[in-house]
Amino acid sequence: MMGMMELNQIIKVLKNELSEDEKAAFYKQLESDEQLRELYYQQKNIWVKTGFSPVLTANERKEDISTIWKKITPNNRNQFLHVFQRYAAVIVVTLLLGGMAGYFINELVPAADKHASSVFSFSTGERSMSQVELPDGSVLNLNAHTTVTYQKELETQNRLVTLSGEAYFEVVHNEKSPFVIDFGTMQIVDLGTAFNVKANEQSDFIETTLIEGDVDIVLNKTKKTNLSPGQKATYSKSQHQVVLVPVDSKKVTAWKENRFIFKDQTLASIMEELSAWYGVEIHWDRETHKNERMHLNIERSNSIKSVLEILALSVDVEFDIVKSNSDQKKVIIK
Repeated sequence: MMGMMELNQIIKVLKNELSEDEKAAFYKQLESDEQLRELYYQQKNIWVKTGFSPVLTANERKEDISTIWKKITPNNRNQFLHVFQRYAAVIVVTLLLGGMAGYFINELVPAADKHASSVFSFSTGERSMSQVELPDGSVLNLNAHTTVTYQKELETQNRLVTLSGEAYFEVVHNEKSPFVIDFGTMQIVDLGTAFNVKANEQSDFIETTLIEGDVDIVLNKTKKTNLSPGQKATYSKSQHQVVLVPVDSKKVTAWKENRFIFKDQTLASIMEELSAWYGVEIHWDRETHKNERMHLNIERSNSIKSVLEILALSVDVEFDIVKSNSDQKKVIIK
């Protein structure tokens, strides 16, 4: 059973009242104490996502979902879905970040592999961004339509991550516990750093941009390519090759500031970004338009229609927005 001492410590973490050493000790305990981890995420979800007081008694934590739902004001019920149970394996919470709706899922489930510990999963939806904190203290910013899973292997002590979508990582370095983003034949190994990774499933490319610190790109667990700050490593899944180029880091991470910043980019790459953010399907009537190059700097809070109207002023291209058979919006480029 968790006592008031543990609960008070969690509240201090949420209120950022602990020193760096105290936080490091707390996160170390969090990795090995399943009860503390469960309580921490329950309290954090309530604190950050619903505005409740995080100080709950044991009886209050046993309340069923209908009782908790009544505590959420009617105005917030359309914004928040809070599934909260004493021994829940999955907690789903809808949050607002900078005025944009999103969600994340924390899964506390026994891993199938006997060498692995609990698995945490975080996700975002259409036109949403989320910031999540891992048990080791690392912070992730997730772009729209992104899913990240995290687990710590008990045997190797590696912190293993899988990613679909785009995320910005600020990793707490630990020499004894490497932070590895695994894509099968290609891995990103953190050596103490902040970096951006874009890995959309429909794309052939995985892009890793180093902002500060040090990372290795590892192919087939043997061949290493080291990145310097301001470099982007583009890995081709079909060619199994890595290409390094210098980049404007501010442009790469503009999505964190809720902006689209494109500089001399192809229309194909721009439409890929718009598709991911707005959740629209892209159809090309003329393939030659994919190579049109242009600049754009605009807030992502604009509608897809407004963005396309601005693009149409720069190139001789027509955009039509229709609904597909699945009722999803489709952009037809003529």
